[in-house]
Amino acid sequence: MPFLHRTTTALFIAAGLLAAGSASATALDKVTVTAAPAGQPSQITISAKDVDETSVCGLRVKFGDGQEIVEKVGSRSHEGFPRTFSHVYAKPGNYQVKVDGKRKGTYFPCVGEAETTASIGGGAGAAAGGTLCPQGWAQQGKTRKDGGFTCGPAKGSKNPAKPEHPLNCPAGTEYFTKGKALGCEASR
Repeated sequence: MPFLHRTTTALFIAAGLLAAGSASATALDKVTVTAAPAGQPSQITISAKDVDETSVCGLRVKFGDGQEIVEKVGSRSHEGFPRTFSHVYAKPGNYQVKVDGKRKGTYFPCVGEAETTASIGGGAGAAAGGTLCPQGWAQQGKTRKDGGFTCGPAKGSKNPAKPEHPLNCPAGTEYFTKGKALGCEASR
């Protein structure tokens, strides 16, 4: 009988924890984008309903360009709501940003989902083809999956001036210059 008593007690405790957790579920409400030109950080802000100081949940942000992140959100030990993420889009275009709940480690997923469109325009030096290179420079090859790219002197430019300030590189990449090349490459 002691086994049955322990099992019953464990079930009551588990049921109580589940009921307590579902009573104050954090519900994703809205996602907004403060768009920046391609190659510069855009701000994605997520708001939620039914948030209290003890709410913690996991959420996934799909940026619409093939990249996504999964984060813990809430409580005093984690940044709460509204939550803002920075993301750099490599090329101009319209991107569908989607947010939904996703388990993160031991944290249950947030409830609900939200989506919006990020309209990313060409930045300074961004040509019709979506190049991220400064004036006098041309993109060599395609933008890599990590958002990195390389620029070389454009046709007719023998020695173009390097930009005054480093390029705004996508997250996970950093600015580089090597001889007659510059751009963004994977962070070391």
